[in-house]
Amino acid sequence: MSGDNPRAVKITQAIIEYIALSDQPLLEVENVGFLHLLHVLEPRYDAPSRHSMTDTELPKLHDSVKNHIHSLLQASSAFSFTTDIWTSSVSPTSFTPQRAILHAKQSRSSHTSQAIVHVFEEIIADAIAVGRKIVGHFKHSALAYSRLEDIQGQLNQPIKRLQQDVQTRWNSTYYILQSRIEQKRVLGVYVSEHELPDYLTAHQWALMEKTVAIPAPFEELTKKVSSYDALASDVIPAVTVLVRLLNRETDEDHGVKTMKATLLAAVKKRFSDVETNPLYFISTILDPR
Repeated sequence: MSGDNPRAVKITQAIIEYIALSDQPLLEVENVGFLHLLHVLEPRYDAPSRHSMTDTELPKLHDSVKNHIHSLLQASSAFSFTTDIWTSSVSPTSFTPQRAILHAKQSRSSHTSQAIVHVFEEIIADAIAVGRKIVGHFKHSALAYSRLEDIQGQLNQPIKRLQQDVQTRWNSTYYILQSRIEQKRVLGVYVSEHELPDYLTAHQWALMEKTVAIPAPFEELTKKVSSYDALASDVIPAVTVLVRLLNRETDEDHGVKTMKATLLAAVKKRFSDVETNPLYFISTILDPR
């Protein structure tokens, strides 16, 4: 029975679903007992190899599930995210609930509000976490870095080492995001030829490119106020520009609206009295520029 036979296609699909739903290793398709069972059920069926299941069938199943969830999201007018089970016997409902696990993460800490927030932050920061894994891979392997530098040379890009962030410096995270985007083509070529512990999805790349544009004005302001010729009269104009940029809505805001709103609220809170502070408004008025 050829691989494109309709019955063979259904059997192969059922096998990969069985592996995914029961959390079986992909090596199961080469298990002697499993192959014997398949032969008894359908002697004409040629079982696919583990590599075929890994490279072809598993990505197909992933895309199928992703497209199904995407269609459910598109058909919904509202979403409810919850960290617990809830029921209602008094509130009438006019919708059909849908359920999908988008991410699962083990938590060994107490179920306090702070611990739950911390887990959520880890989940939504996946792109940064993946970036750290990638840097760690090259940091601990001179051979891997040598191969990466070879690819940079082949693509006529400057030979640069991937940067890692430092938790005590907010702009270091901005720098690693910038570094990843600069090295996107290089990393793409590398991952097509060599193993990496993890890699960014197309959605994560797109989200990262949107994200890195938001803190760019903050980085510019940080450099400016840290320079030797910084002036008090620069503060009010700088804050005004930040507020206008964060208030501006664009078509590229999808996925980063919450980030912009959070930064806007933080800027307004931290600089709420800047225009009434004599140090700043008098120096701004007297500045000949």
